[in-house]
Amino acid sequence: MSASTRHRKPVERNLPPKIENVVPEAALYKRMQETERKMDAIIMRKQVEIQDALAKPIKTRATLRIFVSNYAADQHHMEPTYLLTGGDVVPNWTLRIEGRIIEAAATLAPTAPPRKFSHFVQQILVEMDRDPMAYAGEPNVAEYHKNDANPSEFDGFEVKRRGDMDVKVKIVIRLDYGQDKFKLSKELARVLGFDLMSKSEVVLGLWQYIKQQKLLDQDDKRVVNCDDSLRQIFGSNQVLFPQIPDLITRCLLPPDPIVINYVVKVDQDFTASQYAYDVQVDIDDLTTRTKLQSILAATDATREIADLDDQISAAITTLNNHRLKRDFLAAFAKDPLVFVNRYLESQNRDLEVILGTNAVNREEARRAEFYQQHWVRDAVVKYLTAKYRV
Repeated sequence: MSASTRHRKPVERNLPPKIENVVPEAALYKRMQETERKMDAIIMRKQVEIQDALAKPIKTRATLRIFVSNYAADQHHMEPTYLLTGGDVVPNWTLRIEGRIIEAAATLAPTAPPRKFSHFVQQILVEMDRDPMAYAGEPNVAEYHKNDANPSEFDGFEVKRRGDMDVKVKIVIRLDYGQDKFKLSKELARVLGFDLMSKSEVVLGLWQYIKQQKLLDQDDKRVVNCDDSLRQIFGSNQVLFPQIPDLITRCLLPPDPIVINYVVKVDQDFTASQYAYDVQVDIDDLTTRTKLQSILAATDATREIADLDDQISAAITTLNNHRLKRDFLAAFAKDPLVFVNRYLESQNRDLEVILGTNAVNREEARRAEFYQQHWVRDAVVKYLTAKYRV
């Protein structure tokens, strides 16, 4: 912050009193000031909302596309490789599960790489349909759990096993929605139009639905008169809105996992599923955050407004000086004698104040009005009492 900004003088932007009688356009200026105060209030409220938004994670929806494929190695049908190694190798295959964010370029900052697949995954469970006796020492279940102590991220996960036959696998993926995402019951999802929401989003959505359908009781605004849809959710004709957060708890279920059935093929070096699986996930909206931060940090508009305020202040100061000159000359033109006498009294009073001798103004004491003031009677009584005190 510069020294000129720190020591900026207060800006006077109010017009002098009774200026409308001289300058009719002053009314337009006052209307402009009222509009400016309203705009300032709106801007201040928006700034507070932006600051509150920046204090929380800013998320946007994106598509996570999941791919499943497998590699086969050292299989019997791969004769060149098999014979080259003398036949001592063991046929094996590797299952790969990978994913990446698509259609998110508009929401990511240019320097921010997209999150990797493991960031969105809480757990992966792979169940393999194999004879447990034929492959001793290799479990038919592979499992991955996110480890908060190891924040490393990966584009994909691999499971390697022995085998020279096709294998059916069941892949169960639980996405990492955090602690605030729930699957909605059918009745609640039908009302809100979403299958997955946080509890606060559910309460806000119900409040908007209640207002839109005009379900608040006219006598007691806390009471909600349930329609058929809400009656299926709450099981009652009326509920108190403050009770809704507790009542919807039974309608919030854990999110369903993603279940993918896949067959590992060993007849080719590489086999990919003919399907890709798209799911909606929340990602950090860095572009919006950057824009909001730039709005709060913008100084060009503030500097321009400050310069305009200085110009307005200078114009009003000049206008006020001209008004004082006009009033001075107008009062003199109306009654020169009275004006000069009052002017002399004022100057005499100011001179006595400066010299410290302002007991009674002699010029005022010459006039009869001086002895008709409210304090004269009390002063006479005190004077006579003090003079004739025995």
